[in-house]
Order: sequence, then structure tokens, then C-alpha cells
Amino acid sequence: MRADRDPPAGAHRALAAQEAPGLVRPRVPRRRGAPRVTLRAADARRGSGHVLGVVVTQRYFDDFTVGDRFKSPSRTLTDAHFLFFAGMTGDNHPLHYDDEYGKKTRYGRRVAHGLLLTSLTAVGASTLAPVIEESIVAFVEQSTRFRAPVFIGDTIQPEHEVIALERKRSAGLLTLRVSLRNQQGEIVLDGEHRYLIAYRPTA
Repeated sequence: MRADRDPPAGAHRALAAQEAPGLVRPRVPRRRGAPRVTLRAADARRGSGHVLGVVVTQRYFDDFTVGDRFKSPSRTLTDAHFLFFAGMTGDNHPLHYDDEYGKKTRYGRRVAHGLLLTSLTAVGASTLAPVIEESIVAFVEQSTRFRAPVFIGDTIQPEHEVIALERKRSAGLLTLRVSLRNQQGEIVLDGEHRYLIAYRPTA
């Protein structure tokens, strides 16, 4: 037999298991009714050292309580955000892109698009998103109040709070209070979102 011949299929995996036996564990059956834990494929590709930071327990309607809060990372708005949103939506009012026009308004400078701010409350971009990947059914409705103007350079932080839970026939109606705060802690936008969230599946 030639010494340089490739080892049989699976030999590399077997050798790796012998060298690091602590990494090979038997599958443990999930208890009935236990929360489902998922690891997204994009995160799994980062390797086992990243697992502890990305394992997420899925929530269903039954797992929410009025008062639950979800704060998301803040974002500092730039000229690029204003211009990209104007180009994408066609909302090219000079209040959003013309410095000279902005100076003549009551604000004295350019102001963020209202719908740009509304988009920052999207639940898909929040810390709530990973825990309802399997349970969200539909985005039903929203309401928004603009409380203060937002300018280039402002740092905005979204927050979602559960304020109502209503059981329906096939899924639950989850109502969230949404808000955006600037770097001074001032609320610049608030409103409500309603989502249909699935009930926990029975085993």
C-alpha cells in the first residue's frame, strides 16, 4: 500500500474527535414544551467560539408579558442616510437635502424624513427580531407620532415595549409601544405596532 494514499473517508473527522473529545457530544432530546433554541446559519459559519453569543431562545405569543422591553443599538444619522432615503423613496423635498433651504426654516437646518425615522422602529431591525424568527405571522398595523425634529449628527436609539396581549383564534395579537430617543434622551418619535404572533406549537 502506498504511504501517500489519501486516508479513508471520515478518517479526518475520527482523528479530530480523538484529539478533542470534549467537542463531540451525544444529542440530547429536547423536553416536551421546552423553548426552541436556534442558531442562524450565518452565525454558525463563524465557528464554535461564537456560539455562546448567538444562541437564541425563540419566543411565542405565550412567552410574552406586558412590560417586556427590548432596546436596540443606537444609530447616528448622517448626510448619507438622508440622501439614500431620498433616492430610494423619491421624497426629494429640499428640507431634507438643501442646506440653504433648511437655514430659512424654523429649524435652521435640514430635517430627517419622517418615514426614515419610522423605518428605524422596524421590528426586523431590533433586538426582538431574532427571538420571533419562527413565531411572527404578520405585521398588522402601526401608528406614529413625531414629537421632535431629528437632524444630521443626532444619535437615535429605538425601544420596543409590550403593552397589550390579545388572544385570537389562530395566533395572538401583540401590541408594542415603539419609541426613538435622541442623544439627550428626548423622545423624538413614539407610536404603536401590532403583530400576529404564533402560539407555541404543541408537541
